[in-house]
Amino acid sequence: MYVQIILQIRYLVILKVLFSYILKEMGILNTQQLVQWISNLIRHHNIKAFYNSALWEHVRLEVLEEQHYECQMCKSKGMYSPAEAVHHIKFLRQHPELALTKSNLICLCKECHYEVHHKAENKPQLNEERW
Repeated sequence: MYVQIILQIRYLVILKVLFSYILKEMGILNTQQLVQWISNLIRHHNIKAFYNSALWEHVRLEVLEEQHYECQMCKSKGMYSPAEAVHHIKFLRQHPELALTKSNLICLCKECHYEVHHKAENKPQLNEERW
């Protein structure tokens, strides 16, 4: 049991060092610089660069592992679906400061992720139906 705890602590230390290294290699030293980088990507319509970054991939994998690769929306309904996406609860474009905040990330299956982004909203009727 103690060996497992020690291995987990070493794993977390290694992850922290790796995460710091990735940030340093990307030239990002603090949250303000991260927000500036993401805002700049959004401004230049290149947000895909964020999602392709080692930084995002690292956090994404951590969240998937923490949430056991399960869709959290399906789980809340008593069902099971494997998660394929890690979704920003508060959208990245509106809240770049929460880009890597785990409490703002949730694992979703393909169907639930589509549902979140394409909510069927009641649109006002443009004209009066007469039949």
